[in-house]
Amino acid sequence: MNLDISLTEALLSTASVAAGAFAGGLLRGLLSKLRGRYTGTACSNMLACFALGIMLARVDLGALVHLPYWEIAFGTGFCGALSTLATLARELGNLTYERAWIRLSLYTVFTVLGGLGAVWLGWLLGMAV
Repeated sequence: MNLDISLTEALLSTASVAAGAFAGGLLRGLLSKLRGRYTGTACSNMLACFALGIMLARVDLGALVHLPYWEIAFGTGFCGALSTLATLARELGNLTYERAWIRLSLYTVFTVLGGLGAVWLGWLLGMAV
């Protein structure tokens, strides 16, 4: 596998990730305004998983080193900024601190299974298009 990339490709890749991250961060900010204590985080993470599922169905996995810039912008930038592992960790930590074991368990199971389900549904949709 050839990992050599030019300075231009590196700069374009970086700019693509930054542009995608800007858009994903804006959407995550909007979703964080949803009502409910964990609704924004859950929606952000599920939407990011769904979008990544679509992208995984459409991308040529044999060409991961030299992906087109839109795939870098979308997958790494947009979906990376839209998903929010740090906020999820803080929320799970808060539930642990509050000793809200049932809510902690339900939120964890929902997040893991919901994320896997969202990737699967996105993949199915991506394969169908």
